Amino acid sequence: MIEMMVGTGVRVSELLNLTRADIELRERSGKVIVRYGKGSQYREIPLTLDCRQALQTYLDTHHPDFANPNTPLWIGKKGPLSHRSSVMRLLQKYGAAVGIEELHPHVLRHTFASRYLRANPDDMRGLARLLGHANLNTVMIYTEPDLDDLTQRMERMELIEGERL
Repeated sequence: MIEMMVGTGVRVSELLNLTRADIELRERSGKVIVRYGKGSQYREIPLTLDCRQALQTYLDTHHPDFANPNTPLWIGKKGPLSHRSSVMRLLQKYGAAVGIEELHPHVLRHTFASRYLRANPDDMRGLARLLGHANLNTVMIYTEPDLDDLTQRMERMELIEGERL
């Protein structure tokens, strides 16, 4: 579940609404279909190798009815996970196990967006599509550079020939 969130940027509500039919896994590709995104927006998000492997492991070892396409994707000990509090408990549990005290769903969404932009710095439209944002201004919250980013940019600026006064 955590790999899905950090690997796709899905919102908790979208995550909990997924069924087995919303996951397409192949050896070299895969995608998650978000049928009920914010504002009832439909979108498809490609899955990375890490995310595909984590999902396949989960389906093979923990999902009691993974062959049924209509079954909810996320199943706990007491049945389908359908409440945000279930996700919060998992994040707190595993966050504490690795020393991250305040692990929240939006942190994972922000991490996804930041990683995507580091790998694809000029692709705001692609990120907006993946995150389910209709307005590019909404995506701008993920582009706030930190001091290291600004330092690297300033150093690159100095390397440009002919730009010095």
